[in-house]
Amino acid sequence: ASKASLIANFSNVGKGEVDVFAPGVNIYAPVPGGNTYDNLSGTSMASPVVSGIAALILQYYPQFNAQQVKMIIEQSAVPFEEEVINPSTGEKAKLSDISRTGGLVNAHEAMRMADELARTGKIKTDGKKIKVDGGDLKIKTKTPQGEKKTKVKSA
Repeated sequence: ASKASLIANFSNVGKGEVDVFAPGVNIYAPVPGGNTYDNLSGTSMASPVVSGIAALILQYYPQFNAQQVKMIIEQSAVPFEEEVINPSTGEKAKLSDISRTGGLVNAHEAMRMADELARTGKIKTDGKKIKVDGGDLKIKTKTPQGEKKTKVKSA
């Protein structure tokens, strides 16, 4: 797929609706009929990728709650700076314009981040500091306007 077609024409978009993007086109998947597989596309193919990352994190780090796992998946997403085609308008846009994180899920980075958070209780990334405070997560982000603080409450 070309960079411009990274986002499928059926993808949901919007900062209030989409947190991260995941592969969902031509996914080799099982279909009914025994030991049968086919290439499938859709959000029904993308959501299991994200769910699989969440399950992987929880398998190794069961101490994390749902909000913490979501935060790890979001914070570990790889930013994609090049323009893509916005399926709702057909115009070029950045992922950061059509999703909250502007990134693609990354299982390796999510597991690395979960491990560091489990071992040390904190993570430093480019421009961000994430710390476990009891069951809550505190995120400090450096912005041109100063420091932004976010708290992710435990369930």
